[in-house]
Amino acid sequence: MATDELQLANERLLRRRAELLATKRRDITALGSPLSPLLKQSLTAWRQERRRCRVDEIDAYTAAWLRINEATVRDATVKVIYRNGFLTITVANPTLKTELASFLAEPLLANLRQELPAVNLRGLKFKCGVKEQLKIKN
Repeated sequence: MATDELQLANERLLRRRAELLATKRRDITALGSPLSPLLKQSLTAWRQERRRCRVDEIDAYTAAWLRINEATVRDATVKVIYRNGFLTITVANPTLKTELASFLAEPLLANLRQELPAVNLRGLKFKCGVKEQLKIKN
């Protein structure tokens, strides 16, 4: 007797679960088609705005880097990128890279923190690059 009641209760639960799943699927497909173009348009606009903000940020970091450095370093700088709290500076030759990383990193970081107080700069990284291909505008 108890097993029959348990089987009936189990069947009712399984039917109810199937009904709920079918209802959810119907609602998602019914709402998904009219909202799909709107969501796609919103996502596209968000991506464009994000890309524009990143370009503005890169310009700000590059401008700050150019302001705090002397002419020889500015002329040898190829590219400046900010990612994950680190400012990565690509320079034209390995000798300058070593000098910047070894001797000038701390004073440069202090000057950059004064120039960009709103940015959380955790450190500087230096890489070597090809000057002719990636030269930034002074």
